Amino acid sequence: MEKKKGGGTQKKDKRGEIQNLLDLIWFSMKNPPLSLCSSPAGLKNISAEPGQNVTLPCKAENNYTLIVLEWTRDGLEKKKVFVFKDGRPFEGAQHEFYRNRVFLNDSQTKDGDLSVVLKNVNSNDTGTFNCTVLHKNDPPGSPLNLISTINLQVFPPPDIAGIIVGVLVAVLVVGFLIYMKIRAQNQTPRDSNDQQNVELDTLNPDSNTENN
Repeated sequence: MEKKKGGGTQKKDKRGEIQNLLDLIWFSMKNPPLSLCSSPAGLKNISAEPGQNVTLPCKAENNYTLIVLEWTRDGLEKKKVFVFKDGRPFEGAQHEFYRNRVFLNDSQTKDGDLSVVLKNVNSNDTGTFNCTVLHKNDPPGSPLNLISTINLQVFPPPDIAGIIVGVLVAVLVVGFLIYMKIRAQNQTPRDSNDQQNVELDTLNPDSNTENN
């Protein structure tokens, strides 16, 4: 009887462990870990033509206090593409190449919109841009958090003159083919009539003699 009681206790302990594990899983599902980013940082490709204005997207959670926003570009050394600090743009850390060319898409950064607009792009803007932030709850000395990475490609506009020449050549070729087809159709009845006359002359040699 004692063995049976011991076995019953072990079964109860196992059931208790399983129940605790299920409770832990349920709690984790109802309380997921918080994240600053609306989505994991990932690479996004954007293409543009010279002279266009391009929006570099960056979206963060809107329930935290922003301290620093930095847009950087790979290979730009220490200077930044754009810096927003203490509620205003910080031009002292901005590279001269991007001065007066980069602005917040929303000056109030509402709803976590940290996107910037890059104006009048050119081929030198081609590169990889990174959006990083520091918020109020980060421990002192914490590095900035990467939110999004944008690969911008600036391509020259298509060769309009080349396109026009190509279209003209195509029109000339089509016109020539149509002309040749019409000419062939017009010549066909004459050929058939000539052939019929030859056949008639062959069948009636006397008519040729009389004519001579």
